[in-house]
Amino acid sequence: MSSIIESKFISSNANTVLKCADYSKRAKCFAFGSSNLIHLYSPSKFKTYLTLNHHTDRVNGVKWIDNNKEEGNELMELISIGGDAKIVHWVNV
Repeated sequence: MSSIIESKFISSNANTVLKCADYSKRAKCFAFGSSNLIHLYSPSKFKTYLTLNHHTDRVNGVKWIDNNKEEGNELMELISIGGDAKIVHWVNV
């Protein structure tokens, strides 16, 4: 007997702390903390396209770094800080 499992609906909520969400014009997406995860949400596609997992406690802040404004530079950087006393530098997310 085989069964097929198909997801119909997945949801998450944003952490209720200030600075726990940020929008990048270059990436055209929101990054927001949800529990100990970071979700990257595309408003144009109405879905989360990537979930980042490294923190072991609640994510308290996320911030996109748009230092590289040069044409053709595809380097995307995100900083996150959590209640686990970790600061994580995400590159090419």
